[in-house]
Amino acid sequence: MNYKEAFYFIAKCLTISLEEKNREEIEMQLKSTTIDWDAVVKVSTAHYVFPALYCNLKRADFLQYLPQELVSYMEYITDINRERIHKSFHKQKI
Repeated sequence: MNYKEAFYFIAKCLTISLEEKNREEIEMQLKSTTIDWDAVVKVSTAHYVFPALYCNLKRADFLQYLPQELVSYMEYITDINRERIHKSFHKQKI
């Protein structure tokens, strides 16, 4: 999976709750092909959408198609991100 393919895969994943066509395509791709998860992690991290990617895949109940190690990493990073946002929000209120 090259950069462009990873980018488009991520973009479709970010719209699966809005576009049924993309949801169907992503589910079929997750079920039938080997995804280069290293490329997906690198590109989504570079564009600061890694936690959003996790949340969308979770909301669509697609985490079952991902390697468990990746799911654990996504949960960990998303939790760190939430905590950082939470702390930042509370600092602004003071």
